Amino acid sequence: MKDRILVLLVFLGYLQSSIGCPNRTGPDSSDFFKTKNCDDNCTFKYRKISKSTIGAFPTSCETVCADIVIDQNSELTEEQLTAAFKNMKHLIGEFYVYCTEFTNARFFAGLESIETDFSQITWEDNYRMEELGLTNLTSITSAGMIIWSGVAMKRLNLPNLKAARTTSPKYAEVRIETINMNSNFCITFNEMENLMSIDNVDLTFIDAIYCTPTPEDKICTTPVEGCTRIYGDVEIGPAFDLKTMKSVELIFGTLIINGTELSNLSFLENLKYVAPLGYKPAFLATPARGERKFAIIIENNPNLVNYTFPKLKRARGDESYIIVLDNNNEELLYNYEMCEQLKNQLNTTKNPTIDGSTCYSIQWKAASRDASRKNWIILGLIISAGVLALIITLIACCCCCKKSQRDKG
Repeated sequence: MKDRILVLLVFLGYLQSSIGCPNRTGPDSSDFFKTKNCDDNCTFKYRKISKSTIGAFPTSCETVCADIVIDQNSELTEEQLTAAFKNMKHLIGEFYVYCTEFTNARFFAGLESIETDFSQITWEDNYRMEELGLTNLTSITSAGMIIWSGVAMKRLNLPNLKAARTTSPKYAEVRIETINMNSNFCITFNEMENLMSIDNVDLTFIDAIYCTPTPEDKICTTPVEGCTRIYGDVEIGPAFDLKTMKSVELIFGTLIINGTELSNLSFLENLKYVAPLGYKPAFLATPARGERKFAIIIENNPNLVNYTFPKLKRARGDESYIIVLDNNNEELLYNYEMCEQLKNQLNTTKNPTIDGSTCYSIQWKAASRDASRKNWIILGLIISAGVLALIITLIACCCCCKKSQRDKG
């Protein structure tokens, strides 16, 4: 069935190509180039790369200012593109590759950095592409990178991407997305570790699985003492040996802490990253695969009073709330400072949720409870003062009565 769906998607891609993809003209980045002080001799003046314009590409420059727009009408071979880009290490300009017949993009293999204006780095409807192959790309400065409809893609092959900075006026994070991919499209553990090490990357929309572990990955599939990387979900229950988690730095799966007597999470003293994969959203005739995954689930731990992590830096999941706490110590629902501490620790705009409440809701609940307590205290003081006044009045009355009786006597 999966093979039939893949054939259908590839056929649709070829049908679209035969009908013709949109003939997009590249954006005009001339103003952007001025702000970057581009060398005129290293600036590509055309707004699209094609058979008729590639001769003007500045092939001798390491830093090139150019709008890279390549499509099915470019009429260029991999060899021609490789020759044109052979010395280019740093690209300043828009980047859009769509509706091509290439099986990879290794003609960009020498590229080390890409900087766009406000747009995303886009790979779209390249129905034969099996991998990107930008093996030297280390950094991007962009609103994000999107790979759309890579129905033949098997691997990402971006082994060195370790830095990103956003240019978007709307988003604080750089969005890296893979959407409508081959069901077997996989990301290596090292690629995910590199992406997770980037502080401001949003990895919510990743349609992928993890590649099959190799001995070089040094991956454990179950927690054992001394292991630093675990592939698969880890569920910590009441009988779990906590010592096996002492050295763990990465969990390529969901972390679940359920039904324990723990009061804090200090036993996860080296955990830095948690990143499950495997959910595939439904698309056209393709059903969804699996369920949306949270990064961390903490539930049914009545003694838990501190849910912050000693060294956790990032977590990714398929939901807008990547860390979920339910049915733990009730006081957690009123601890706004702890919620914000965890959110800031992960450097994300996504909230953890405590019994369904976000940090903002917790702040409101805590303030409401404090106000209610304050009102009760004030009411108590008023009542106490009233009672005291009544007692004093009664004592005074008694004294007056006794004095009156003595005077009469």
